[in-house]
Amino acid sequence: MTIIFENTIKSDIFIIFMKEKKNMVKEELNNFTNRICLTLDLWTSCTTEGYINLTMNHIDSSWKLSGKIIFVIYLNIILDFELSEKINDFLSYILFDVK
Repeated sequence: MTIIFENTIKSDIFIIFMKEKKNMVKEELNNFTNRICLTLDLWTSCTTEGYINLTMNHIDSSWKLSGKIIFVIYLNIILDFELSEKINDFLSYILFDVK
């Protein structure tokens, strides 16, 4: 019998999640015929913890506005350059081979 530890399961689930997220965003981007807009939103939870999320917005061919949150970061005193690096790393990972 093999014992699987909690951290291993968390890590495996996170890897699967990131692959699925990447595929979802890439599929959507490949279907766009127009431009997209990326926005950053800051918000706090009911426990006053800060978060920032990156939202991808676009208008489709029938003029319907659509938006999806594609990235969320917990703000535990992140410096500006750290935030920009995290966003850049995420977008590079997602957009690496989008047409």
